[in-house]
Amino acid sequence: MTAGHLLEVDDLRVEFGAEGGPVPVLRGVTWHVDQGETLAVLGESGSGKSVTAQVIMGILESPPARVVGGSVRWDGADLLGRPESARRAVRGEKIGMVFQDSLSALNPVLRVGPQIGETLRTRLGLSRREARDRAVELMRQVRIPDAERRYGQYPHHFSGGMRQRAVIAMALALSPDVLIADEPTTALDATVQVQILRLLQTLQQESGMGLVLITHDFGAVASIADRVAVMYAGRVVETGAVRDIFRGPAHPYTRALLEAVPRADRRAGRLAALPGQPPVLRRDSVGCPFRFRCPLAAAVCAEREPALGEHAAGRWSACHFGKDVIAGAVPAHP
Repeated sequence: MTAGHLLEVDDLRVEFGAEGGPVPVLRGVTWHVDQGETLAVLGESGSGKSVTAQVIMGILESPPARVVGGSVRWDGADLLGRPESARRAVRGEKIGMVFQDSLSALNPVLRVGPQIGETLRTRLGLSRREARDRAVELMRQVRIPDAERRYGQYPHHFSGGMRQRAVIAMALALSPDVLIADEPTTALDATVQVQILRLLQTLQQESGMGLVLITHDFGAVASIADRVAVMYAGRVVETGAVRDIFRGPAHPYTRALLEAVPRADRRAGRLAALPGQPPVLRRDSVGCPFRFRCPLAAAVCAEREPALGEHAAGRWSACHFGKDVIAGAVPAHP
């Protein structure tokens, strides 16, 4: 990492309490996003993507979770060591978040417009009329049609895509410098997914904010991201520019994910599948967690976990054989 990044997560470590002892959920997560940049954080369910976002926002339930190391730096200052009042000032005003479940993010018994305006009244001190006008403006900004009428409707009057637009409007209410979108297209049909992603891209370009897109969808990554951080078993195992990773990934896990993506230039048939399941890790776990599913696994992989190293210009990978993976020397999964 170099100085000057807008938002930095550095060596972040989180454990969850369990009967058999603490379980490491984040094991040294490191990534950053700059102003005007879109970073995609990619990985399977359970890889630690959403937990990272919750730590950043200060909303991770503790207990059972406990941050045991690392830092989250906003504009150079570590948020983790600051009092809750200071973190609350950053939350929403500097860093906004779009949650994946719009039904949970919206109160079903309150009208949508006033829910958007509530933050403006409590945080900015706007009058009821001013908050209403600004909420309608935000609804128009996120392309909700007939915003004046929609302002007074309840969440159940909105389609899934329109509810997600309303949640995005809430996240943008205080004009944050960074927006974290956690699986923003979950449960939406393919056409609406594209619309939401394009909306986020347009809003990011118009405002110059940094955008962190948490996803498991390589299609979403290809459409709007500048850089990718691929997570597996609670840590980043590869990071780099989108175009470089698509042309030649530097980690076997990333390559396996790409092989499983349907492509128009491939013959019809069964998609390549990544065998096995992500491991359940303990404090005393050793070796590379991906070795049980990796076609390149060797003795060294069981002896020590590889560090995140630069195997080519701008190509960082946590693999003992990163250079071989970039060169394509990895057999495909059956």
